[in-house]
Amino acid sequence: MRLLLAIILSCPLAGAGEVWLFLKDGSVGTGDPSKDPATVSVPGGTSVTATKDQISFQRTREQVDQAVVAMVQDLARGQNTELHTKRFAVMKCAATAKLLEFLKHAEARYRLSAMFALQYAWSPEALEPVAKGLQDADAGVRKAAYGALGRNVSEKKVLELIKPLADSEDVATAAMVFSAVDMREPDGSLKRIRRLLHDSQSQSAVGLRISHYLAPALTADTLPLLESKDAQVRRAAMVGLIAQLVDAAAVRAKIRSVLADGDADLREIAAEYFTWLGQSDDAAAIQAALTREKDVYVRAALDAALRTISRRAQLWSEKPESAASLDRIRQADALEPTFIYEVGEHEQKERYRERAFQLQNVLGSLSGALRNSGVFAGQLQIPAAAEWIAPVREYFDPKRKSFGFHITKEYTSFVGSVHVGDDCGWRKELRSVVAVAPGVVRSARHCYSWGFIVVIEHVRPGGQPVCSLYAHLSPMLHVKPGDIVAGGQKIGSIGRAYTVDNGGYGAHLHFGLHNGAYGDGSWVCGYISTESWAGNAAKWLDPQALLSKSEFRNQK
Repeated sequence: MRLLLAIILSCPLAGAGEVWLFLKDGSVGTGDPSKDPATVSVPGGTSVTATKDQISFQRTREQVDQAVVAMVQDLARGQNTELHTKRFAVMKCAATAKLLEFLKHAEARYRLSAMFALQYAWSPEALEPVAKGLQDADAGVRKAAYGALGRNVSEKKVLELIKPLADSEDVATAAMVFSAVDMREPDGSLKRIRRLLHDSQSQSAVGLRISHYLAPALTADTLPLLESKDAQVRRAAMVGLIAQLVDAAAVRAKIRSVLADGDADLREIAAEYFTWLGQSDDAAAIQAALTREKDVYVRAALDAALRTISRRAQLWSEKPESAASLDRIRQADALEPTFIYEVGEHEQKERYRERAFQLQNVLGSLSGALRNSGVFAGQLQIPAAAEWIAPVREYFDPKRKSFGFHITKEYTSFVGSVHVGDDCGWRKELRSVVAVAPGVVRSARHCYSWGFIVVIEHVRPGGQPVCSLYAHLSPMLHVKPGDIVAGGQKIGSIGRAYTVDNGGYGAHLHFGLHNGAYGDGSWVCGYISTESWAGNAAKWLDPQALLSKSEFRNQK
C-alpha cells in the first residue's frame, strides 16, 4: 500500500495549512496536518481525528488536481486504465471536484474518462452531475454514469433516477436500464419488453428478465430471436419460449434444428426445451442427435429429455386431461413477480411454489411432484466414484473464490459467516446440472432459501463417503430420493433468476461437497460460522480444488 500511495502523486509532501490527508485506514479528507491530532473533514459533513502516525501522506488541492488532470488525459487516450483505477480508488473524494469539471468537457472521451473515474473517486456532491450524465449525448458516458451511480448510491435512489429512462425515446438508453427497472417495477402491459425484442441492438438487454414473462401473447415477439446471429440472444429466446410453455408444432420443429447447431450451449438449451415441452414426435430427432453427440453435457440433456418425453406420453395417455391442465397453467399468468430472498418477498410466493409443483406433475418430471419429498435412508450398493465430472459446463475458473468466502458487513444476509459452496454457472438459466459421480440420491426437495435442491451420496474408491449438493435448481428435476445415478447423468437445471423456483437468487448453481455420509442431513447448509470454519470442523471440501485433481470426461 505504501508503494502504491507513493506512486499516486510523485511530488513532495505539502506543508501546513488545509490539505488533503490520506489516512492509513483508507479514508480521505481535508485538514491541517501541522496539528496533532488533526481534525479531518470527510465527505458527508462529518469529521474524524487522526494522529500523525495515522496519516499515510498529504497533498495540496493543486497537487491533487494536477494528478487528476494527468490521469484523465491518460484514460482518454486509453492508457494505464488498470493503474489509474487503483489510484482513483485511493484518492477517493479528493479527486471528485476536478473530475466533475471534466464532465463539462466538449469531447465525449474526456467526459467518459471522468465518469469512469467517479466510480471510485466519489463524494456526495457528484450525485447531481452524474445523474445528469444519464442523459448525455454519448452512449458510453450514459453507461458509465449508470455504473458510477450503481457503485455509490442506494438501490432505491438509483431506481428513482433511472425509472423514467425505461421509457426513453432512445432505445439504447431504455435497454441500458431495463433489467434494473423491470426487476422492481415490471411492465405488465408488455410494451417495454416488446420494444426491446423488436430492436436488434437491444434484444440482449432482455437477458434474464424474459424468463419472468409467461404470457403466450409474447410468443410472437420472442420467436424471431431464434434467427439472431447472437448466440446469447438465441439462448434467451429458448428460455423465454420455455417460460411461456410454447409447445406448438412449428416451434418444436424450429428448435429441433438447433440440435445440430455448432454451439454446444445452444444444443444443450434446446434439449432443455424438449425436457419441458417435447412430444413423442420429437423423440426421433432427439435420439438421432444423441447418437452423434460428443459433448457430455449435451448428451446428458438429450438423454434426460428422451426419458421425460416418454414419461410424459405415458402420463398423458393415462390422464388425457393433462393437456387442458397445462393450458390452464399457461393462461393463468402473464408476468411472474420478482422474488428476492429476504428482500421484498412477494406475497404470492406460495402460489408460485404451487405452480412449480403443478408443472412437475403435468409435464411428467422424472422426480414427480416434490411437495412432500422425504429423505432416502436405505442402504444400496453403488459403484465407487473413481471418475468425477464437473457439475456444469465451463465450471473451472481459478479466479472464482466463492468457496470459503467470508461474508462481510457490506452484505445484508449471513453477515459474519463463511460460504461453504461454490457458486457457478452465473446468469445461465436452465443450464444442465449433472451428478459429479455415481451415487444415491438422499434428498430432493424445495424450500424457500434453496429453491429446488438435490443431495447425492457417493463412495470413494477407498470406501469413504462424500456428499454432493446442488441448489437453486429449476422444477424439472430428473431424480428423486432413492434413485441411483451415474456420473454425468443430468439431475436438473439451473433455476430461473429471482424466482420461487430457485430460492430468490440470481441464476446460478450452488455446488457443495461435504466429507462424510448424509446421515440425518443436519449438515446441509450454505454458510457456517467462522468458528466452525476454523479447523474445518464442518468437513466442507473445496469443490474446484478436489475436482481439478480427478480424471474428467470434460473439463470445459
